[in-house]
Amino acid sequence: MRALVTGAGAGIGKASATALAERGVEVILCDIDAPAAEAVAADLAAQGHDVWPASLDVTDDAAVQKLVAGSGRVDALVHSAGLFPQLSFEAGSIAQLDRVMAVNFRAAVVLAKAVWPGMAARGAGTMIFLTSGSGLPSAVEDPMQANFSFYGASKAALDRWALGVAREMSRHGVLVNTITPGAFVDTPGVQALGLAEAAQREAISVEAVGEAVAFLAAGCAPELSGQRLRATDYRRTWGA
Repeated sequence: MRALVTGAGAGIGKASATALAERGVEVILCDIDAPAAEAVAADLAAQGHDVWPASLDVTDDAAVQKLVAGSGRVDALVHSAGLFPQLSFEAGSIAQLDRVMAVNFRAAVVLAKAVWPGMAARGAGTMIFLTSGSGLPSAVEDPMQANFSFYGASKAALDRWALGVAREMSRHGVLVNTITPGAFVDTPGVQALGLAEAAQREAISVEAVGEAVAFLAAGCAPELSGQRLRATDYRRTWGA
């Protein structure tokens, strides 16, 4: 089995790639930060895992197509790469909105389109898209979410699209889920934002999220396809 993981150089992407590799899955570690992907790949390869790094800007359609075509086959797609700028309506520009939507939402569709023909032809495959509580309408009541409207909108779009096409894809044996951590995750990107309120929030480790993602990506729960899942519920209400 071979998986392609975006954002694999750090955070949830790295944890997901690591958990998949530990399950014996071959992993293509994609990241726009090539040295980061190479470092993760080197560590996993040293442990005997079958992995290789790939420099990839997920907003470059041609690069996505080239990578997928050159990989031979992709049995599992995990889209974890994401942008979450903290911007007020007044400060946020249309260019910034376009960039967030391009990475968080549009790239998911482009990646899915690229791997879909091979999965459909084989009658099997999994697509896992990292989403967020920021995309829920109820998030607007949370003071910490006040300046994440661009990010939240991109994740709301991702949920609606992915779960909307899940039934269509399931007819070809392809399983689709979105998964949210379900609690605060202390990733390098989040640390850079310096959110003081985060210290008082329920937390989940990147490793725990990665384990939940790997379980789904490995095709272990076909009955869950088409659902938006919480990693905090893994091994509690699902994946036991």
